[in-house]
Amino acid sequence: MTKVQLDSFLLETRTDNKGYFAIQHGLEVFRPGGYQIEGIVISVQHKNQSWYSLEISNAVGNRFWWNQSEVQGFIASPNFYLRPVKVIILALFING
Repeated sequence: MTKVQLDSFLLETRTDNKGYFAIQHGLEVFRPGGYQIEGIVISVQHKNQSWYSLEISNAVGNRFWWNQSEVQGFIASPNFYLRPVKVIILALFING
């Protein structure tokens, strides 16, 4: 019997002085017996202290992407340089 469960993970980091960020997610990304990332939500704090959700995606794209070890992204606006970033990862755990 195959067991499948949906989990979410919150990661926090900051953009650099050009709007780039990268953060290790620490998930084993493989099937079976590990996590399969199904999507991400990226939020970043503007200079005015408001939080903006910039991406909700179930596919690797040109602005935000992931691989087996990191979630990475690029935010072009200077208003988001050197700012806090929150990443929510939605992942399936498959065992069996």
